[in-house]
Amino acid sequence: MANCAVLMSRLLIATCLCLAASFAGAQQPAPAPPQRTMDTSSEPLSVYLITVGQGDPYWTRFGHNALWIRDRTRGTDIAYNWGLFDFNEPGFLSRFLSGNTRYWMAGFDTWEMLDVYRSENRSIDVQELALTPALARDIQQFAEWNALPENRTYRYDYYLDNCSTRIRDALDRALSGQIKLATDTVRTHHTYRWHTQRLLAEHAPTWGGIMLVLGQRADRPITAWDEMFVPMLMRDALRAVNITDGIGGRQPLIRAEWRMFEAARPAERADAPNRTVAYTVTGVLLGLLIVVLARGVGRTGWPTMTQTVTATLVSAWSIFAGAAGLVVAGMWAFTHHIFMYANENVLQMTPLSMVLALLLPLSLRARPRPRAAHLAALLAFVILGLSLIGLLVQLFPLMRQRNGEIIGLALPLHAAAAYAVWRLTHPAAVSAGAEGVGVEGAGHSRAG
Repeated sequence: MANCAVLMSRLLIATCLCLAASFAGAQQPAPAPPQRTMDTSSEPLSVYLITVGQGDPYWTRFGHNALWIRDRTRGTDIAYNWGLFDFNEPGFLSRFLSGNTRYWMAGFDTWEMLDVYRSENRSIDVQELALTPALARDIQQFAEWNALPENRTYRYDYYLDNCSTRIRDALDRALSGQIKLATDTVRTHHTYRWHTQRLLAEHAPTWGGIMLVLGQRADRPITAWDEMFVPMLMRDALRAVNITDGIGGRQPLIRAEWRMFEAARPAERADAPNRTVAYTVTGVLLGLLIVVLARGVGRTGWPTMTQTVTATLVSAWSIFAGAAGLVVAGMWAFTHHIFMYANENVLQMTPLSMVLALLLPLSLRARPRPRAAHLAALLAFVILGLSLIGLLVQLFPLMRQRNGEIIGLALPLHAAAAYAVWRLTHPAAVSAGAEGVGVEGAGHSRAG
């Protein structure tokens, strides 16, 4: 569902986590308008599921859908959209941050809506539902009731209650639970995180930010029913659903389907990328840079430019990790974003790193403060210990959050930071150690 990426990305920006801005795709030639006469139904009332494919910006990568009700008696084509929100609405930001985001639904002229998605170069699929006149009328009445001002709003959840699941639930209600019965026991071996990784793969910064804030719940295996939070997966799942035909038999739920508009873009990605190696290599290389600089602290005098550069790099990493930790801990402790609860990344990106960033400058002043230096070194090793614990808990089946990328980035940097802080805050010990090695070596040479 497109809006889950929007919400989580904006959340990170609002809390000072650096994520990517929108990525605009290359301009495409204006495609032909969508075909309007593909269906041949002669029923007075028809219900269709419209599925809109991916767009270029990251917030469109989950697709979208709408319920199209064609009433030939009234001469209307109305598409009901459950994915509406307004950033300028009073109180939006506070509700958004706390996980109480309010969305609503409304009906639009179908062809005007489709023209918008066509202009964005997004594929449009239409599926005609095999419903009896009574069921079609029931769905129309429900949609009209739901669109009333007193009924249209709902508390949005990017995985459990979004524009796609609202349509799924409306159809399932009219069909007396037949969709859920057919799909809720079908195991997919996928997770909410896996689909998020797959659909956001082309937007690496946003991908990384969302992987940081998702907790253990996002890694639970889900069913075909659950997967319908993604509009394209709902389209595919409904093809296998059979329902009663009203006369004692069964028939496919999808009577007919067609692609109304074909976008000029690559097909939707079928697998999720594994970026653990890339994140780990990045963490190791940055960590090695800090270690190499830190090794020069005791050899080149006190204070030195090497000291300043090393302290700056450690402080920059600590500020980043601490800010990320505040977001992770804050989402868990103070919001209703349930998929951000029980997040093991709090062991990798801990708010304690922010304290270290404050202590380190105090321990490196012209007159070093032994107490501050001792606390800074101790805290650096505590942070490293927490990161190691976060790695070890992966051995326990109930704690296997898929956060290898975050561990791979954070653990080498925490190790390098602990080493660098020790050398920065204990220059006398470092110098004495270096001198001792030199004397012993000289004595050995003389003995030889």
